[in-house]
Amino acid sequence: HNYRMEQARLLLYECDMSIAEVANAVGYSHLGRFSVNFKRRFGISPSDCRKGVRCLPNPRLLQEARDLKILTN
Repeated sequence: HNYRMEQARLLLYECDMSIAEVANAVGYSHLGRFSVNFKRRFGISPSDCRKGVRCLPNPRLLQEARDLKILTN
């Protein structure tokens, strides 16, 4: 599931495909379900991602960075 969402994020940033085409390309047949899962994963909608709004960082990676004292917040 995470791999599909990462692929979708890259397609939205890099390609001229519509959001529906991206959803289909990563295995979603229902655009609404894709949009909900995308927003749950990244904190922004697919259309915001397409506009270049930055996605939220992966919380697990943020915690690992804090644990390693790379980030102090």
